[in-house]
Amino acid sequence: TGIFKNKNLILILMESVNNIAINEELFPNIYKLYNEGISFENNYSPRNNCSTGNNELTVLTSLYSINNTCTANSYKRNIYPQSLLNHFNNNNYETSSYHDYVEFYYSRRTIYPNLGSKIYRNASDLGIKWSGLYEEWPSDVDLIEKSVPYFIDENNFMAYLVTVTTHQPYGKNSEYGNKHLEELSDYNYNIQLKRYLSKMTELDTALGLLVDKLEKQNKLDDTVIV
Repeated sequence: TGIFKNKNLILILMESVNNIAINEELFPNIYKLYNEGISFENNYSPRNNCSTGNNELTVLTSLYSINNTCTANSYKRNIYPQSLLNHFNNNNYETSSYHDYVEFYYSRRTIYPNLGSKIYRNASDLGIKWSGLYEEWPSDVDLIEKSVPYFIDENNFMAYLVTVTTHQPYGKNSEYGNKHLEELSDYNYNIQLKRYLSKMTELDTALGLLVDKLEKQNKLDDTVIV
């Protein structure tokens, strides 16, 4: 329709998030973005061989992944001229991508440049604290704090952010799984669900911080958040 022509774009792939996030009391920032923007109800999520990597690939290319292989890693050296990042490159945008973990599972340093990202930065590049323990995932608040300064001053930018705080497991103690438990004390949920919601609270805080940063830089009205 052209209603967003020449706007900046921030595309966020949220780890392990579904409709439980549409909760005004618990997650006011996600609720606000969902209800004050354009939302789509007719959708589905495929069950991929490697959920995160393959969904990242699908989001940027609209291609179905191959179900019996980790498509993102298996075809990491392919180039994707039709990718969303390359559409923005072709329109003279500054493209970049960010993730608050390191390269243990997916070859993003190869994958993202081949998808068209001019720059890719992970947790180490951004100076975000991370752990090799599977139950400990970094903070998405740190992702916003560290990544936004790299692109917010560009005249036309397209930034792709992949979050991680809400990653499983939820059956073990973890920094962000426990951080907001007191705020959930009135809810009659089991501890696994409460840990998940605690992690969701950290993500929601991160999204609120993103909006605040855009507003302070007078970029909010010229930026689309997906």
